[in-house]
Amino acid sequence: MGGGPSHGMHNVIVNDDRTLRRNSASASTTNSPRVISKRLEKLKVSFKRKSSTKDQIRPFEELIKSWPIGDLNLLLAEFEADSKLLDIQNECDSTRKSTNGFEFSENVKKVGGDVNVLFKFTSIRSSRAFLAVRCKNLKISANYDENPDNFDIREERFLKFEQDDVEFFLKHYIYNEQCGEMNTDVLEELCTEFGCQKKLEDDFKQLWKQDLKNGDLVIEVKGENSEKDNFEIRCSSLIAASRSSIIQSLLMRKSTESPRRLIFSELIFPRAFAALFVCFLYTGRLDWSLAPKSEHSISSLSQAKAITNSGKPQDVQLARALQIIEIARFFEVEDMVQACEDVVVRNLSADNVVQILQWGRSNNSKYISTHAFRFIEREFSKISSSVSLYELSAQEMTELTQSQFLQTTELDLLNACCRWGEHALLKKLEEREPNLVADTCHSISRRGLKKAEKSGDELKEILKPLAENIRKDYALPPFHQDLTDAYNKGILEQSPLGQDLVVCASTSEINPDVHWLKPEDQSTGPRYYKPYHNALLKHRNLKDPISSSPPSDREPLTVSLEFVNLYPDILEENVYSEIKNRITERIGKPDFISLPRHYHRKMALEMITRQTLIALNIPEECISCHLSSESVEKLTPPDVLPPPILPGSHDIF
Repeated sequence: MGGGPSHGMHNVIVNDDRTLRRNSASASTTNSPRVISKRLEKLKVSFKRKSSTKDQIRPFEELIKSWPIGDLNLLLAEFEADSKLLDIQNECDSTRKSTNGFEFSENVKKVGGDVNVLFKFTSIRSSRAFLAVRCKNLKISANYDENPDNFDIREERFLKFEQDDVEFFLKHYIYNEQCGEMNTDVLEELCTEFGCQKKLEDDFKQLWKQDLKNGDLVIEVKGENSEKDNFEIRCSSLIAASRSSIIQSLLMRKSTESPRRLIFSELIFPRAFAALFVCFLYTGRLDWSLAPKSEHSISSLSQAKAITNSGKPQDVQLARALQIIEIARFFEVEDMVQACEDVVVRNLSADNVVQILQWGRSNNSKYISTHAFRFIEREFSKISSSVSLYELSAQEMTELTQSQFLQTTELDLLNACCRWGEHALLKKLEEREPNLVADTCHSISRRGLKKAEKSGDELKEILKPLAENIRKDYALPPFHQDLTDAYNKGILEQSPLGQDLVVCASTSEINPDVHWLKPEDQSTGPRYYKPYHNALLKHRNLKDPISSSPPSDREPLTVSLEFVNLYPDILEENVYSEIKNRITERIGKPDFISLPRHYHRKMALEMITRQTLIALNIPEECISCHLSSESVEKLTPPDVLPPPILPGSHDIF
């Protein structure tokens, strides 16, 4: 067995009373980073000693350096399977429900249209201002005084086209630039004759600038105190209704007044983001030059303001993006929601990721919370050595210890859990014993935890859900002092001696590393730690430089699936069949077929199912899919029905 340097838990430095008094500060019952930092000052927990990656993998290299090539290949096959599983997970995490951008349905043209375009034997409802920008040769603006309701195309240059081609062009192409099955030569000629030469994006920008002054829709923001505080911004009802089903629903209730007017509270539609919001309706882009320039101008109603308070530019952008998500969700502008989610994910850091994770979960933003959790998995070594560790909830810590892809060693994970548990116990003791003197450091924070408390039942109870997920059989070195301390304190329980230890043919000795080489089919096996994978590849290549991949003597995998439609009254049969076909086709790919154990296949199937449902915008509660070889209890649908399957206009009032 390999050995390695002994790394004790992070030192606790105890200073004299004068130093404690000098460094004391008022404590708070909140869980903010500043308060946690102050509490740690009193505990004098030092994070200065950090084990390098080289120190972490040295015990693993000592373990495998004497293994024969066959054993190295067995463990490498396990890590390769985990690597494929991680790729499937990344593929799933990057999947989001599709967005349609502009949706110029007949209802949209009904609420946002003000002119009927007549051509031969057809009538096409549209917007006069939109046509004037997109089809400059129609001269439609000049016709307004003559006939405000209809515009009859009678010029010879247009009459040479077939009715179906002109109808498709004016109903579809000018809105989305998609030609469908139309002949490209005919389409080019139509664009030339109608004067539709610019890109859609450029014409929309021009329309936006015009509509800020002359738009037929006024969005009014009610001030908190008096009408003098009211704010107005104009836009096109056609564009707004095509982007937002909520605005479309509201406009359908309005009369044909001109201009139309929608009134919102400042709490729903903050004026600080009005220009940016309207600009996005036209361009599909977030123009940050139209957003507040600092946190001070961001409404105090935003939870985002509490997440970032450093004043750094990226933190201001992060706070703005979080608040815009709430606005975009209310108006059901999914493109805008996703654009803001991308901004949030790009600005994740070790300092804010825990709060972003918790914000995402409390605000039902699965994309943000998923990527925040993945960030913590990747950067756990850094986060566990900072105050961010103590912001994690018990549930979040449990999920992290269960993760197959947490990038840390089992020993470092154990130490992080112990530190987190001691901090959680300290908070519990503080809540139980109120502070006697106001505006002073809590007495428990000053004295810290007693030795008996660090070995007591309360700490064991706090750490029990985490300790169950520590894969102690894969902790290296196996006789480290921290492991021994955890056993002695009752935090970890000793594993029973394995009954299936194999005998080495050459020496007739039992192999204590068999749990690395042959994990049980449904067990988690070793956690996927990338430095271990790289070290294993290096040692395997040194012993067998010719072989590029470990040989496999397994027969081709045959997988049978069982599907259950939990909501047959909601999920139509054709959609259900589409889901089954997509999942069945996906598991036939090599990255799934090559997975060696039931544990990997089960995890991969869960990810593939989730990815398929997200792509089709189907609630995950609607479908159950599992391997036929897996024994599953009879499933019953959740008591609460999932949201509607198909998006559309919703009656909100």
